[in-house]
Amino acid sequence: MDFHEVYDSIYSQGLQNEPRKFIEIFTHNRILIERQSILNDTLISDKIIRLKSDYAISLAQTESCKKALPEIEKALSLIKERPQRKNSKLLGNEDYAELLFARGVVHFRGKQYKKSIQDLGLLAIEFPENEKYTSWLKNANAYKLYRIERAFYFTIVATLFIYLLFDGIHYLFDRFLIVLFAACLISIVVLEIIKWRRTKTG
Repeated sequence: MDFHEVYDSIYSQGLQNEPRKFIEIFTHNRILIERQSILNDTLISDKIIRLKSDYAISLAQTESCKKALPEIEKALSLIKERPQRKNSKLLGNEDYAELLFARGVVHFRGKQYKKSIQDLGLLAIEFPENEKYTSWLKNANAYKLYRIERAFYFTIVATLFIYLLFDGIHYLFDRFLIVLFAACLISIVVLEIIKWRRTKTG
């Protein structure tokens, strides 16, 4: 089969909705797909971008995060570089939005919450009515706060242990531990208030 036949076969069977099968077919035909020139042919360019995008998204959906991230970046670059993109908004491109979402999810699963929030935040601002984007953004924000809160709890336990172990050794050291303990407690209360407000507004 030539490139166009492979493309038509994939999408006529709806394989883009079956991530594992799509990955298998794409991998089998990868050399054929990647040797296509997209410089002067809009039709081939559109088909390559769709194939690459769906391949990256399929990898993300099967939780192959390490493999998915570089493929997502490649697909995003193809969309940015396409000639017909001039004067068009990137987030207005459905493939671009879905790739950005996939990258946000991959970062989330990799515990890169700051990066995840950046991608999901862009999507939530652009598409506030899309519950998928807003829900994942809330989850990423919640996990980020959870990790910070856990660090404060760990500091409290460590501070208490050190205070009991070295109590009375030095006045200034004791005061420092007490201040640190109080600061962590206050920070935890503030984080709980933030989480409570987010659930109320969500």
